[in-house]
Amino acid sequence: MIVLISSLCQKRRNEEDRPPMCDMGSNNVIQNLNEIINEDDEETSVINSKRVRGRYERKDPPMYRCPVDRTLKVYRPENTPWFRDYVASPKTDSKAFCKTFRRRFRMSYGSFLKHLKEVKEHPTFQQWISGNVTNAGIKVVPIEILLLGALQFLGRCWTLDDLEEQTMISQETHRRFLHLHIS
Repeated sequence: MIVLISSLCQKRRNEEDRPPMCDMGSNNVIQNLNEIINEDDEETSVINSKRVRGRYERKDPPMYRCPVDRTLKVYRPENTPWFRDYVASPKTDSKAFCKTFRRRFRMSYGSFLKHLKEVKEHPTFQQWISGNVTNAGIKVVPIEILLLGALQFLGRCWTLDDLEEQTMISQETHRRFLHLHIS
């Protein structure tokens, strides 16, 4: 305790704009220490108040370089291989595609489409229907990708981190969807 008091007093003595207030022999040591602590608390509260942006801090979106025109673009779920290969342009006429899809997601592509239709029609999942916008004004993530992520999570024991890395959708969004999907 005495070492802590001495270090605080030394810190106080080293500051040029303030006269030394701590003297180990004075009766006002505790009062002086309380003043120092209160001043430090005020300084840190001003510093911390600049960082607060709300409940969650918004991260910078991940970027990628477009191979066609070499410009930097935001990496969204619509730019991922999963969206391209399984949602936007699936090759359902290819036998290799059907085998690969069945191996990766533990069901045929036709079964996936039936399940996707059921999920889209269920009122619990209306917040992820395409065309919706979140409260922050951001376009919602494709429900197709969330469903594929749920199948990977359940069928191949992927972690939420793996899903985030593969789909560019946050772990929290995948977790919320999984809890609703399983229940």
